[in-house]
Amino acid sequence: MSLIGEELYIAAIFVLIFLLLSTFMRTKFSIWGASTISLLVFGLSHYAVYDGNLYQCIFVIGLAHAPSLYAWLKTQNLLIPMLAHILYDLILLFIILLFGI
Repeated sequence: MSLIGEELYIAAIFVLIFLLLSTFMRTKFSIWGASTISLLVFGLSHYAVYDGNLYQCIFVIGLAHAPSLYAWLKTQNLLIPMLAHILYDLILLFIILLFGI
């Protein structure tokens, strides 16, 4: 999935779950619930890529995406997490190239 596709995917999951939860929960709890579920779904969608390693899917991928989700919710602009994602990928690439990992 492309960088832009990943950000749109998690935003769509969040919005759908938020709308569902907000019908019977207060907004604050709906945001927390939608955030938790969307990060979990996003992480688990990488299950096949990481050979079924649930720890890596949920914690390394899912929870690691929490700052991007937070940035989107705070700014209401998907461009911010997209740029953060690009920066994150470039930093990882730089580390790999620098240390030959």
